[in-house]
Amino acid sequence: MKKFILTIIKSINIIICFTYSIAKLLININIIRKAQVVVLLPDGGFGHTITGPDITRKVYKGQRCVFIVFSEYRRHNWKVSLIWTDIEVIFLPLSIGTKYRVFGKALVFPWAYWYREGVPNIVKNIFKLLNASCNIHYVNEIYGNLQLPNEIGKDESKPGGLNNFGHSWPTGYFKLSEKVFAPNVYLPNSLQRDIENKILNYLPEEKKDKIKLCCLYLRQKGLEEKDDASNYTRSGSNFEDYIMAIKKLNNSGYIVLLTGDVVPSLLKMKEFNGMLIDNRLIKIDKNLFYIYAATNSDIFIGEPGGGAWLPNVNNILKLIINAFPFSYGLPNSWVYYKTVRDRNGNLMKFEKLLSDYSYHYNFEEFGFNLYNNSADEIYRAVSSFIEDINKPVEYNPGADIVSKISNYSWLKISKAKISPEWLRLYSV
Repeated sequence: MKKFILTIIKSINIIICFTYSIAKLLININIIRKAQVVVLLPDGGFGHTITGPDITRKVYKGQRCVFIVFSEYRRHNWKVSLIWTDIEVIFLPLSIGTKYRVFGKALVFPWAYWYREGVPNIVKNIFKLLNASCNIHYVNEIYGNLQLPNEIGKDESKPGGLNNFGHSWPTGYFKLSEKVFAPNVYLPNSLQRDIENKILNYLPEEKKDKIKLCCLYLRQKGLEEKDDASNYTRSGSNFEDYIMAIKKLNNSGYIVLLTGDVVPSLLKMKEFNGMLIDNRLIKIDKNLFYIYAATNSDIFIGEPGGGAWLPNVNNILKLIINAFPFSYGLPNSWVYYKTVRDRNGNLMKFEKLLSDYSYHYNFEEFGFNLYNNSADEIYRAVSSFIEDINKPVEYNPGADIVSKISNYSWLKISKAKISPEWLRLYSV
């Protein structure tokens, strides 16, 4: 009986999702017929809804491009479809949910595996039927065809982790972005003004002049997925560990826009006297608020997850806290890595972490312990970052260290810089 009911529920989900998808394609039929390039994202986290369209518009610059995302319920931020001016991004649902709760849990209609696997092919054939001349690709084809940096071809010290496709294609993305210009992305003007006005109205009067914004992105996803080390090990520190750093940012003139997975109590938020804002305080949709913060802020401070890719598109100065794995780095960023201690409780040497363990996620299998950054470490990293971004661009105390690591490292290819405070941990 239970199996029968589940089958009925899945069938309802499929009917609703498929009907919605067909309707949305019909609404966009003129765009589909004019498309020269169509790229499909059948699976992937939020980050791919940013990197996929950005890479597509750069690889096929000047052509009419459409990017289709097949989306599980609440996995993606559909509002990102609003930010692109040179590519059309369309979300199609794989599953649906409701606001109703059963036994304390949100009622979400599960998707059927065969539907998830089959519907991209159905949509692909619909595109061929409506526009036989367009080129249709899956996003992994686009990623896989990226030209990898020349340095990589000369590097014989290829770590085993680079056999993982997800580690290699971003190096080509970094180089592509250096060579091909694309406009910055923002919400439509009316939404921009609405959010700006609400932020301005919330601020104390004395803070309304010369506003500086910091987008703070805190990641807590994957903590329950202990079978996926690449996910849960990238979750970050608690909100309490950021309090000193937020106050430092406020004292330096920054209004902090809080985004991500951490939701402090409103009482705690109001302790910052209007200098710490989230979507609840100004009554803005959470997804719109994140996009505004990630594309308009002067600086970005955040943890390594999908939320770090959007500010990268607009080349915003970034500090990555709890950076991990030890190859992690993004263009125009400083990185402060997590720490690892051996069986005796001693800090592992950074040279070893950046070379021998650069692509490892599960340190427990070696008997080592991986630690999130402490409140003191975060405070020191943020304090240093605020000073370092005002120094000459050549300032890079970790340059000699980075020059000796594998060319495959995101840290090296992206030209990211290691926080001097992280290096200082090892000089004590």
